[in-house]
Amino acid sequence: MKISLTSWKRMYLITAALLAMVAILIALFVVPQAAVDTHPGVKHEEIAFIWGVNISMNVLILFLLTLISIFSKVKGGVTAPVVIFLMFILFILAFSCYDAAMAYLSHGPNMQSVSVILFICAALETVVWFLLLSTLIFRRKIILHE
Repeated sequence: MKISLTSWKRMYLITAALLAMVAILIALFVVPQAAVDTHPGVKHEEIAFIWGVNISMNVLILFLLTLISIFSKVKGGVTAPVVIFLMFILFILAFSCYDAAMAYLSHGPNMQSVSVILFICAALETVVWFLLLSTLIFRRKIILHE
C-alpha cells in the first residue's frame, strides 16, 4: 500500500490535535477537581506541578509533531529517531494518566468523573502512540510525487 507525502504529514497534525485535546481535558477538568480532592493523604501542593508537567509534555510533543509535519523530508533526516523518542515519552504519559485514573477511583464518588476523563486521556495518548507507530511503518511506502 502506497501513501502520499501529504497524507503522511497530515497524520502528524492529527496526532498533534489529539494531544491538544488531552492537554485541554487535563487542564479544564482534572486539575480543578484534583485540587479540591478531600481524600486523606492527597498532597495538594504537588498536584498543580504534577499535572502541569503532564500538560507541558503533551504541548511540547504536539509542538514537535507540528514542526516535523511542516519541515520533515521523507528520506533522510532525524525524523524516525525523534518520533521513537516521542513515542517513548507518550507511553510514559499514557501510563501516568492510567495510573492516576486507577488511583482516583478509590477517592470516592466526587473523583469518579476525573477517573473517567483520565481513562479517556490515556486512551487518546495510546491512540496517538499507535498512529505514530503507523507513520514509522509506512514511512518507506510514501509516494514522493502526487
